[in-house]
Amino acid sequence: MVRGIIYILLEIYELIIVARCVCSFILVRYNNRFYDFLCNITDPVLEPVRKVLGKFGLESTSLDFSPIIVMLLIGVILRCL
Repeated sequence: MVRGIIYILLEIYELIIVARCVCSFILVRYNNRFYDFLCNITDPVLEPVRKVLGKFGLESTSLDFSPIIVMLLIGVILRCL
């Protein structure tokens, strides 16, 4: 029961991360409430990953790899459930 709820919540969080990535390419980032909502939900998880990636010198690239890393970690967690 609890594992099922955690599984569903992590799947939903993955979809939210994908939505943020898609919106970052499509939508104007300023004054967009939906994009701000997505950022508020995902930033607490993505920011620590960005800091770790920055230690490897990947913060200066134009691509943000943190969503990919977080989704890989979520995938590992889902497989372990």
